[in-house]
Formats: sequence, C-alpha cells, structure tokens
Amino acid sequence: MHSKRPLVDALYLIIFISLLIFASAKSLLAGWTEDMRLTYRGYEIHPQVIARNDSVHVSWYQIAGPMHISYLRSTDGGSSWFLPLDLEAPDHYGLRHDMALSGSILFVGWQDIDTSWLDHPGNIAFALSQAGDEWGIPGYVFEPRRFQNSYAVSTTLQSDSIYAAYLGITPDSLGFHAVILKYSPDLGATWSDSLVVGWTGYLNGLRMRKCSGTIYVVWCGTNPERRRAFEVMTAISYDGGETWADEVQLSPDSADSQHPCIACDEETGNVAIGWADSRESHTFPGDLYIRITTDGGYSWGDVLPATRHHKVANSSIDVRGDSIWAVWSDWDASYGSNNTEICFSKSTDFGESWSTYERLTYAEGFSYTPWIFYDSSKLHVVWEEYRRPPNSGSDIYYKHWEPEVGIEDDNGNSLPGNIYLSAFPNPFNSATTITYGNLKGGEIKIFDIKGQLIKTFFTGGENEGRIEWDATDASGKKVSSGIYFARARYGSKATETSQSSNTLNLIYLK
Repeated sequence: MHSKRPLVDALYLIIFISLLIFASAKSLLAGWTEDMRLTYRGYEIHPQVIARNDSVHVSWYQIAGPMHISYLRSTDGGSSWFLPLDLEAPDHYGLRHDMALSGSILFVGWQDIDTSWLDHPGNIAFALSQAGDEWGIPGYVFEPRRFQNSYAVSTTLQSDSIYAAYLGITPDSLGFHAVILKYSPDLGATWSDSLVVGWTGYLNGLRMRKCSGTIYVVWCGTNPERRRAFEVMTAISYDGGETWADEVQLSPDSADSQHPCIACDEETGNVAIGWADSRESHTFPGDLYIRITTDGGYSWGDVLPATRHHKVANSSIDVRGDSIWAVWSDWDASYGSNNTEICFSKSTDFGESWSTYERLTYAEGFSYTPWIFYDSSKLHVVWEEYRRPPNSGSDIYYKHWEPEVGIEDDNGNSLPGNIYLSAFPNPFNSATTITYGNLKGGEIKIFDIKGQLIKTFFTGGENEGRIEWDATDASGKKVSSGIYFARARYGSKATETSQSSNTLNLIYLK
C-alpha cells in the first residue's frame, strides 16, 4: 500500500501544476477589458484604430448595401462612444480604407466608386478632420470623371502631405501591374504626377507608412523575377516621394507570403514589417514573420518568427522602443469548424523572442482582421466579429489593455515604463534564466509559497539584463520542489507603484 504513495503524490503534483498553468494562462487576460460591440449594422469589416491620450478613433468599411466608409470615436479612453459617421459622398461607395493621425489632423482615405460611373470604378477619396470633431467633404486624388482605374489602395498622411499608393489595373505586355504613388504637399489641393514604385503580378495586400521622413510602400505580390510565389516587397523614398530606391524583397524565397502589415516608432524612426508566411506550414494559414530596419530602410535585420504554431492570418503589429505587439486571426481547429479567434503576443527584445500567445476573443461566431495600436501605456485592439444571428453579418468590436490592471501577470506582460520580468525554462529542473527590463538598478528577490525570502539578486545598477537562479537559497542549499515567486522592484516599498514592481511565478521540479 505504501509503495503507491509516491505515485499518488506525483499525480497530485502534476494535477496541481496543470491547474496552476491553466490559471496562469487565463490570468494573461488580466488587464484586458471586456469585448465592446461598436456597431449593429452588419457587414462591417476591416477596422483600424488610432489613439492619442483619451481620444480613440476607429474606422472601417461596409461590404453590403450602401458600402459605407465609417468612423467612430471615443473621448474617454474607449469607455463610451459617439454615433458612427459615414464619410463617403452621396451616391458613392467606398472600400479598402486607411486612417492616419498627424498632429491634430485626422485622415481617412479609401478606394471610391461613383455609382453613376460604375464602368470606371477606381478613384481615391479622402476626408480630413480636426481630431474627429468635424469632417470636411471628401476630396479626390483624380479629377471626377477623369480618374484612372485603381485597386488595392493604401493612403497615409504626415504633416500637410497626403500619400496615395495603388495598383494600376492595366497590365504591361508581360502581364505585370505597376504599383503607383501620388502625393499632395498641401492636404489634397494639388497632386504630383503618377510615380511607378514597383511591379507585381497578382497582389495580396498593400500597405504604406511615412516614418521619420522615409516613405515605405509594402505589398505582397508575385515577383516579376519569380512568377510562382507571393513575396513581400517594399519600395522606399527618402525625399518625400520624388525618387525611389530599387524595391527590396523582404521575405525569403519560400512558400507564399501574404497579409503585410507595417508599424513605425516615430521617436526612433524604427520600422517593423510583418507578414503571414507558410514556409513551415506549407499551406494556409502560416506564421507571423517580422523584419526590422533601424536605419531608414538602408538595411534590414534577420527574418524573425513571432509564432510557430502555423495558424496565423491577417496580422497587425505596433512598435515602440524595443517592444513589439502583434495580433492576428488564429485558425486553431479547437475553436470549431472554420472558426477563427483573435490572438495576441508581444516581444520586449525587438522581436528576438516572443511571449506565449494568448487568446483575446471567445466569440459565438468567428473573429477576424484585428488591428492593434499603442498609445500612453495602453494597447487598443479592434476587429470584425460574426455574432449576429444567423451569423450572416459582421460588426466591429473593441477592447484595450489597462496597464493599471494585470501589471503582475505571470508572463511579464508589462508595457514600456513598467518592469519587465520573464523566465525560461519555466517549469525547470536545474536552473532558470530570469530576464528583466526597466528595473532602473533595483533588485530581484525569490520567495517561497509561504512568503519567506529565499534569495536576493542585486542588478548592479543595470536597467536590463539576465540572472540565473539555480534553485538554491542564500546559503547555497538546493530548495525543495514547488512554487516560488520572483519579485522585481525598484525604489522604496513606501513609494512602490504598479510600474515599480512585478512578480513572476516559478515552478521548480527536481
């Protein structure tokens, strides 16, 4: 009878650890607000979000009925919202939009369709507002009834300059289409000639950003030199669009790459470009890969995998400092047949390593095309969700991450300015490496489950770095198997805030 006791104890320990890991996984959602439904019209898709302090701006377009380009805003950090506004002109449809905020000017641009000239769709329209208060009548890149056919539009604004990129519909003699850019230096009053920045066959996604004076046009298309696979290409201009460097292929020659996304850190000028790639899955969906430039696009870092579970599509990223945040539509079979949910991951070392991804949505239908934006220590996420019975339409949903809540989650989900803390491996059986950031010369203490101090590490004034704990106490003796806590803190306990401390669970198994 007694010989079975160690087996029973081991079984209980496995169950306990499994429950702890499950609880830890659920606690990753700590700090995320509940899903908030923003629209009730159905067929609303592809939302984007931008935030500045307490003002949150959301735009999207409708794919049935009148095909609106719509806008919605909150002035209390996303807690309550004004009624939606439709931005397109009467008797016009809109789709494939982009949104930008430059100073106090809010901009939305889109592909515009004049319903009286349906045989010639393809103008590019835009609307401007002072911080979302009042919207002007739409302007157009081409003169009405003289516009060119265009497809896969992407637009952006910086200072007083508007940039519009699009795919020319008419192919050349080899069947390839021009990627074209036009720009206006005076908020749309006058426009440049059309500039060809690249060539592609079929296209799967077009994005554009201007960051610290450099313009990036990014697309996934069939490379004229390799007609078979979609690859991620970028064209770059350093003089406001006057001239363009040779286009660069960012994705390695592999299986298809698709769904490009781009993020800019205005303070540093660093740019991250991401995409979904089936190089390891060998079929749709794939994984999220990222490349980063820190010198304005003159050189690019290695291809960095952000996921490895082969379920990623329609990703969105944002970057500040060394932190990158990513959301995507996840196609895990456990969600149900043909269902997708929104998942999230982050990197605090510039994309070298990524947190275990967490599921953000638990929808009745499926969730799709998320967009993420960081501002003032908050993460804002929007997506389209098919919840309307009988699941024939989609609406826009929103949630954000509150730094005041959940700052001490088990995987160190802290934002810039807060202490970052993570450990690998965890659970461990000999030693674990604890990585820290934003510690400002503080200390890391290890406690047991009773709250007794086991060991103290002093960081020597370093703001970030690594320490190794070999499961010994202050006297060098090995501790017993169990749950331990690593607590990082700077400043005195009397002045401790949510940003000056963080706690991480550690599981030691002999």
